[in-house]
Amino acid sequence: MQICGRPGQPLQALCCSLSNAEEGILNDSELYQGIGNWLRELGWQNCPACLGMPQFLASTLVADFPVVKGAVLARMVNAETRQLAGISDEAFVNDFQPLKSAFGRQGPVLIGICREAPIQEKITAFITNAQGRPETVAMNGLAMANAFLALEKQSAATDKPVLLLDLGQETATACVLAAGQPLFVGTMLVAAERFNKALQSKQSWEVEGEGMARWQNIRLGDESPHSPLLEAARQLESEIQDVVEHWRSQERPELAETPIEQVFVCGGGARIGGLAEWLQQRLEVTVTVFGPEEEGQIRPEFAVAFGLALQAAGKAAIEIALLPPELAWRKRRQKRLPLLWLAMLLLFGPLTLWQVLAWHNYGRQLEQMRDRSTRLELCATLLPELENMQKKVQLHESQLLPVLVGLRAGRQLSTALQALAEVCAEDDWFVYLADEHSYLPAKQQDRPAAATSAPASLFAPAGRSAVGDSFLPPEFPNRRLPQSVDRQEVLISAGYTNFVPSQPYERVREMARRLNESQSFAGVDILPES
Repeated sequence: MQICGRPGQPLQALCCSLSNAEEGILNDSELYQGIGNWLRELGWQNCPACLGMPQFLASTLVADFPVVKGAVLARMVNAETRQLAGISDEAFVNDFQPLKSAFGRQGPVLIGICREAPIQEKITAFITNAQGRPETVAMNGLAMANAFLALEKQSAATDKPVLLLDLGQETATACVLAAGQPLFVGTMLVAAERFNKALQSKQSWEVEGEGMARWQNIRLGDESPHSPLLEAARQLESEIQDVVEHWRSQERPELAETPIEQVFVCGGGARIGGLAEWLQQRLEVTVTVFGPEEEGQIRPEFAVAFGLALQAAGKAAIEIALLPPELAWRKRRQKRLPLLWLAMLLLFGPLTLWQVLAWHNYGRQLEQMRDRSTRLELCATLLPELENMQKKVQLHESQLLPVLVGLRAGRQLSTALQALAEVCAEDDWFVYLADEHSYLPAKQQDRPAAATSAPASLFAPAGRSAVGDSFLPPEFPNRRLPQSVDRQEVLISAGYTNFVPSQPYERVREMARRLNESQSFAGVDILPES
């Protein structure tokens, strides 16, 4: 048994050999118990495992379909597997893998099929006795092909067919590959057990060692023509010829006449001393023993286990999995789990980002509101002081009102007297100068006594004006501030001049003209002449 770890690159192989004779293993339950103990010693009892189905319990087929994909191809494969199952009432498990177009096939598809009952028995036995976690179930023949594709990459790349042989203890499997694609997988009757029985007929002193070591000490080329070992080897040769002929009989013409370029042997039977050389001589083709390396030594007995471990690790080139429906559904769900996480990320990622940005924005607005609230609280503490200052300003303005009015009126009267003096002749004199309100007392009495009121304070209650040191009550609406006092817009002057009968107002008109030319006033006019 072999398991594949991934502590570094490339993949590393850890091997454990459990011999029925040496370990006293009587059935599959005890075999799985030994495997479980070994996994627990390594701390790998929860690692994914791939169980191998003997090739004689399963079937493979390379079918050529139209170039279709997805559900259409799945329906076509299901129809093909129903024909392979025939009229049997048993449940079957199948899987398929599209291959590259080659050798006259436009849409080649590798199909694997097996009865569900033995698969369920193997999975149940492994879970019960080894207490492991079966990830998938694969056929031993395709596991051998996966091991060959991973270990012999240069030989696997050739377009000419090569033959793979797995000489197991109880069964033997043959597989024909070309361009890295399996073309045929079949079972042979002669296995390592046949050589083991032949070896038992020899005297113990003739071959030294025990188990595998005894097999390696065999010199098949030195055996006599009637040796039981040579008889077993000749049976193996005959089985190989039959397998190749069976493949050629159902292969397309593009490959049917192409000779086998090379033979690769693995399994425990490949350790028989001189077997590869003997097969090479008989088959007239290069025969090579292959398998994973352990401590610099090729271990062909672990080739199938290596292929199974590659499939469990997701590194296999051929991924035909014979899983019952419930396990197949669980595996598909696990395979789609990253897509589910990606969909959740695409769905909730923008939402989470929006929430984070909104939280950040709301936090910034909250800080701004707190700052404004602090400023407003500071303003509230300054309001009484501002209102008191406004009251004091208004009080001083009201006290300065008489002075301001007097100064303004005196300046206007002084300007007017100076202008009148400049336009007077020696025989002219003015006897009266007053503002409009003094000259027209009747109008002043009819006019409302100060229609304008003081402007309202920004901080005064509604309906009240702030003046002096208190707010003006409604009963004193006419209190006037400096800015509300009317300016003296009109001055009226009267006087005497010489009377000329022919032109009684000529002198007065001359004074008005000169006053207008002096630009001391906006306009100068005389009373009506009649």
